Amino acid sequence: MQDLLVSLNKNVVRISTVDKDTVLRTTLVDVPKEVVDDTKIIDSSAFSQVLNNLLPQISSLTKSRVSLNFVVEPQDVYLRFITLSKKDGDLGEQVVAEMKKKDKDIPLDDLYFSYIKIAPFVYQFVGIKKDILEKYLEVSNHMGIGLKSVVPWTLTLPK
Repeated sequence: MQDLLVSLNKNVVRISTVDKDTVLRTTLVDVPKEVVDDTKIIDSSAFSQVLNNLLPQISSLTKSRVSLNFVVEPQDVYLRFITLSKKDGDLGEQVVAEMKKKDKDIPLDDLYFSYIKIAPFVYQFVGIKKDILEKYLEVSNHMGIGLKSVVPWTLTLPK
């Protein structure tokens, strides 16, 4: 299974992969404004067609042998560190309450989010806008390629 890394910024889509000979293959193209607005996919069907046209340039594998991985731009995700107490009950409720208290500007109802313990009492909160993630899922469905991951690029930086 070969991973396709897709990033979208300033109406430029970049698709990359590392082939079986460990050679990095990358291609990019400007996407029309009717299809994409900076980092937001407007027309998932047309965007899927753009990716389908780019795919033969970087991989000779069939769609069943590749998977999609989207790299998300910082403006489309929320990353925060929060401190929680072990004694206060349900962890999920604590995360939501702490996020509402800590940063009132984060629209929790409009996010898919997760959190992970990174130290005693310290958790990392990661949220992505629902409309962004849903467009990625639509692209995956239109292309017939499984969506493997959606990763904020700031989380890929070394610690």
